[in-house]
Amino acid sequence: MKGLMFGLSALALGLAATAPARADFAVAKFNDGWCRVWVDTANKPAEGQFLLWRHNRHWHYKLSSWDSGDHHLHQAVAEHRCKG
Repeated sequence: MKGLMFGLSALALGLAATAPARADFAVAKFNDGWCRVWVDTANKPAEGQFLLWRHNRHWHYKLSSWDSGDHHLHQAVAEHRCKG
């Protein structure tokens, strides 16, 4: 029984180690009106802020991938929330 539990815990640990890391992205709007995809959401831009997005009645700024950030950046430009 100990061997089975050890094997299962080693398997679970191995699967957790192979899972891709989740990177956080955001769309940063700078004071001059320009926006860009921001890679590190732990540090906000010194001369700007993150744009907020509404999803299912909740507001958030973190996005799960670069592609999602790029999509939201283009959406913000289309909505005239930033220059580009």
